[in-house]
Amino acid sequence: MVTGGLSGTSWTLVAYQGDDGEMVRADTHATLHFSEDGKVSGTAGCNSYSAEYRAGETEITFSSPESTLMYCPGEDVMGQEGRFLYLLKDVRSYRIDGDILVMHGAGGGELLVAGKLR
Repeated sequence: MVTGGLSGTSWTLVAYQGDDGEMVRADTHATLHFSEDGKVSGTAGCNSYSAEYRAGETEITFSSPESTLMYCPGEDVMGQEGRFLYLLKDVRSYRIDGDILVMHGAGGGELLVAGKLR
């Protein structure tokens, strides 16, 4: 299992690509915890999720995330959560710039931006 430089790191979502292609500030507390065994897990804003990942120096792919199915109050929470999980499986590359993780889609556009958790 190849895990790149992400193994053992944890991040919180700061922004994500909205339906219109513009970046949107994250309003819920979504997290990404990259384990050494090739799994990523955390909260998608309300529900817990997990997926497998493979990463190299700049490339990364995720399996389709599995998540719990609790109802979360607030349409915005559920909408952001669904969009985060949808975008995660479309990520193809990443870069780490200090305490910022930027994940890109196949076309190179930013999909997800996260800040490092300490």
